[in-house]
Amino acid sequence: MLYAEDFSPNTPQGACPSCHGLGHIYEVTETLMVPDPSLSIREKAIASWPPAWHGQNLRDILVTLGYDIDTPGKICQRKTVSGSFLPKTPHCTGFPGTESGRYARSRQEKMTPGYMGTFTGARRYVLHTFASTQSALMRKRVSRFMEGKLCPVCHGKRLKSESLSVTFAGVDIGEFMQMPLDQLAELLLPISRGISVPTTPAQMPTGISPVGI
Repeated sequence: MLYAEDFSPNTPQGACPSCHGLGHIYEVTETLMVPDPSLSIREKAIASWPPAWHGQNLRDILVTLGYDIDTPGKICQRKTVSGSFLPKTPHCTGFPGTESGRYARSRQEKMTPGYMGTFTGARRYVLHTFASTQSALMRKRVSRFMEGKLCPVCHGKRLKSESLSVTFAGVDIGEFMQMPLDQLAELLLPISRGISVPTTPAQMPTGISPVGI
């Protein structure tokens, strides 16, 4: 049984589980996150990583884990961007500003680590920041690395499939919400006159064309 909440994209009960009731989904793309693959990671090839100290922290952690961040390399950068470039233990000590290959020497010399850091892949950072930040400026910044497209599950109707399976005059509620008012009035006019409404799009009055059919 479906209730009123199931027909609203603004409720957890009715929202499409794929796009969460937005009608669109957002994808993080490598070309946006790494606009210049000729740069090395130390040269900030991964543009979507946070600026200032946080970004430097992530680069230092890669060095700590033994990765070369000074040589431009698409494989290394793509793994970092995709999120597969994750250590088995994401929490590790770091030595700020350490060059590639010098971490082992720092440990041998028993240098005191500068901090305890946590590595985050570039794609994960963008998605997490976009979803959780309370800062409009931060959300605007990370949105530059995302592309929006029509939800492939609800096709922009914002509702779950169970709700869209319910139709009136051959039209589901998602199409009702997108239908121009003049077409909607023409569709509902027979009801006010006591005439039975059509049940399929083929039986609808001339000029009525539900969105998406």
